[in-house]
Parts: sequence; C-alpha cells; structure tokens
Amino acid sequence: MVSFVYETAVHCQSSDELLVEIQQTVRQLRDSHPELEQCTLADVSLRKRKEAVDVTLFFHPSGAVQPH
Repeated sequence: MVSFVYETAVHCQSSDELLVEIQQTVRQLRDSHPELEQCTLADVSLRKRKEAVDVTLFFHPSGAVQPH
C-alpha cells in the first residue's frame, strides 16, 4: 500500500468548525476509499488563506515507519 494524500479547501468561521470539517472529510474518504482501512492518518497540514483554510491529509499504511 502506498501513501495517500488528499487536499481540500475548508470555509469555516472557527477552529471548532474546522475540526468538524476535517473529521467529516476523513470519514467520507474512508467510506469512499476502502483501501484506507489499512492506513492511519499520519499528518495534517493547514494553510490559512483569506477566504479558506487549505487542508492536506496524509495517510500512511498502518505500522509503516515514517522518517523524522
């Protein structure tokens, strides 16, 4: 299994909304990509823009050792 990266833009008014959107996105990705069952969400990158927050989700195979 290879790593999986997903990028999206989230429009939110608060950090609570951002967290809920990220959780929903992870659930939707896992539902639509069964291969992610064998993966762990390894990292999240956030970049604030004026109108949205760019979110990048990094999934790696469970048990995979990642370089530091």
